[in-house]
Amino acid sequence: MTLKEKILSEMVVDFANQLEKNYEHAKKFIRLTQTGTIDIIEKQNYQLVDQVQLYLLGKLYSHHSGLSESAGSTNSELENELGTIGNSLRPVIKKLRDKRIIKTEGHEHYLQVNFIDKVLNHFEKSNKK
Repeated sequence: MTLKEKILSEMVVDFANQLEKNYEHAKKFIRLTQTGTIDIIEKQNYQLVDQVQLYLLGKLYSHHSGLSESAGSTNSELENELGTIGNSLRPVIKKLRDKRIIKTEGHEHYLQVNFIDKVLNHFEKSNKK
């Protein structure tokens, strides 16, 4: 096997596989509307930091299904959809970015693909309490 073949078979992350692998877990926490809007199931039971993670996870699924143009969200979108204000949201975004759970490109925030498992496992465990 050539180095190129090894890299392609062993090192390349397949974004779609992560979404497929976690589909059953994800649908316990989020739903998508036909217009690509993210609906967090029992949103009121989650703190803002958790809502942001679930919303951005929903954006990944929405984008992959073709319901939304972007897999990321702006501060304005998060504020509107989660019903919060910038003064509350900005520290949460910084915390998630510092932990490398999300990344920011331009004005949009994205959930890091390699954190999908971790995020969903966190919610799975907290729902069993």
